[in-house]
Amino acid sequence: MLWLTLILGASSPSDSIKTLTKDRRAMKQLKTFPGIRSCNKTWVLRRTNSEGDLCRMALLASTAKDSRNIRKSSQKYEPMTIQRAAYLVEAIEYAERAANKLTKGKIAKQWKLLKATRAISDVCPIIDDLKQEAAMAPLSAVKARGLSSALKPGVTARQATCRCMNALRKVSQPLKSKKPFVIKARDQVSMSGCIAQRLEVARATQYVAPKRSRFSDEGRAKDVSDKKRLAAPSRQEAAMNVIKRHRSEINTCAAEARKLGGNRVTRAKRMKRCICPTARGWRFAPGKPMTVEEKASKGTLILSLKTGVRGRVKTCGVVVKK
Repeated sequence: MLWLTLILGASSPSDSIKTLTKDRRAMKQLKTFPGIRSCNKTWVLRRTNSEGDLCRMALLASTAKDSRNIRKSSQKYEPMTIQRAAYLVEAIEYAERAANKLTKGKIAKQWKLLKATRAISDVCPIIDDLKQEAAMAPLSAVKARGLSSALKPGVTARQATCRCMNALRKVSQPLKSKKPFVIKARDQVSMSGCIAQRLEVARATQYVAPKRSRFSDEGRAKDVSDKKRLAAPSRQEAAMNVIKRHRSEINTCAAEARKLGGNRVTRAKRMKRCICPTARGWRFAPGKPMTVEEKASKGTLILSLKTGVRGRVKTCGVVVKK
């Protein structure tokens, strides 16, 4: 009886799933989820394989993405936003579960991996969308604004992103297909910096000193080390690579500030309030303090950062490109 109870407990859907399957709007949103469109109520509640996990993930993610057109000044906005963040964290758990099931065996079916890649790649961007929305929440909604750094107690936004990207890497890496959405998924993983090797991250975003050989000048060791030596970029070029890596977040904040209207000063304040909490977590090459400004045409609002000796962001602001 104990093993039967454990099996039934593990396969039974959570309370969130049971609640959402009774919500007509949530089930309608599931049908329009771009990643997977073959799900129904039976699959969500009863399927225990990877396809069932993907359907439950899609139901939770589509609900987390749906703000239901509630104004930010409404009293329902804050509790609903917190609930959406909880749904998103649970959706990532189902994505990890599906990825583990698909890659556990020796031979994984390509069509299943393609289906999972398409579905999970549409879940990961929702994290950034929710972060940007939380950063632009009213000052009175303190808990909703806190979602820009932590989606749930003990789960930061960065941790959630890396968990989702690692699940996406598991299902997309064994694929031999060169379809556009597979290439896009792999680009998402490589640009996230979550699972990349330390040397690969350093080559793109950090200043790397030339590799030294611990052997003497004589012998083949020096020649081998010379061939493996990295061409280190300049600190300014490395800083521009960091800006390029976070381009989507900057553009999202700029678009949100522009959508709310107002003059240039008002838009600059809104954009600063949106992007600066995230930008303070970026890391640049250590060295002398310097100013990093993104490239743009004259008269455009741009992000301006001042870094310290250790490469941390000391000052963050939005200025007009001169």
